[in-house]
Amino acid sequence: MDYKTLCVNLFILLLVLGCSTGVKVRHLSSDVCLVVPESTTRQEVIAFLGQPDSQWVNSDKVEIWTYRTIRKSFLRKMPFFGKSLGSVDYEVVTVTFTGDQVRTCYYRNLNEQEYNQFSVDKGLQVPE
Repeated sequence: MDYKTLCVNLFILLLVLGCSTGVKVRHLSSDVCLVVPESTTRQEVIAFLGQPDSQWVNSDKVEIWTYRTIRKSFLRKMPFFGKSLGSVDYEVVTVTFTGDQVRTCYYRNLNEQEYNQFSVDKGLQVPE
């Protein structure tokens, strides 16, 4: 292999490796389809969705897990002016448990106003 081919191959390899972040990316919208109420167990939820972002027990002794992914538009990521431009969307999955099995599982895609209006972290249901 000549020097030029080696350099081109090395450059391509570096480009491909540069795209890898090493951070697991969540795809809540597709992964939540694997959770089946009255069938899926707590361990399976962890295998499908990972550790929850928050978890608590409500007054009815129902355990609630919440998963969130925040998606910012390109304009929103801009320095200095980003907060006044663009948009933020929130993917929220709320899973409730009865014993070791999933009781309910809700997926919501909320804009910033909806996310702030409904107290997702307090276990309140977001209207469908």
